[in-house]
Amino acid sequence: YGRQWPAIFLQRRQADLINEITKKIGFVMKKSGYRGWFGLDFLLDSKTGEVFLSENNARLTASASFHTQNELKQGVKKPLIYYHINSFLNESDKKAYWQPVLFISSQLTFRNDTEKPMRTRNTIPFGIYELTPLADLVYKREGMGVRDINDKNEFFFNTFSNGEIISPGEEIASFEKCDYAIFEKGFSPWVNQISKIALSLS
Repeated sequence: YGRQWPAIFLQRRQADLINEITKKIGFVMKKSGYRGWFGLDFLLDSKTGEVFLSENNARLTASASFHTQNELKQGVKKPLIYYHINSFLNESDKKAYWQPVLFISSQLTFRNDTEKPMRTRNTIPFGIYELTPLADLVYKREGMGVRDINDKNEFFFNTFSNGEIISPGEEIASFEKCDYAIFEKGFSPWVNQISKIALSLS
């Protein structure tokens, strides 16, 4: 599972249509009294390029923390989460408009996709790491997320302690990196390397 900013394989017309649909749905939600953050899921037909709206997540989505860290890393003083909170305040700044910033970042989450609980075998502390050319992990320093990464060679690693029981569907480990994880023709090489590390934890 994962997310990436930006979605570089989108055609311009697809991105424009997604933005148009998002604004229209946001306007309808606002008229009905909805406030704050929401996220739309879209599907693309790989043959025709047609765009389909699949789901409206009318809530603070799972990407909120990751997105906020990336905005703060770029020096944004008022990230999107600010406007989410601001929309519920009686004295909210009506002239405040969110301005998106460009950043390149990916977050991968590995889950227990079996039907049985599993016990972790992790002896690796969470923090900032680097991969050697031989795909070995090198611990760099403490860190709490993507905003503690200094360059695209580093990544943030987070997982459970050794011996934890992971139920079916629950997260085993997550990785955050200031780099692309996926291109139109497949995954970046570092994704395969990290996948092997995640599998070794369970």
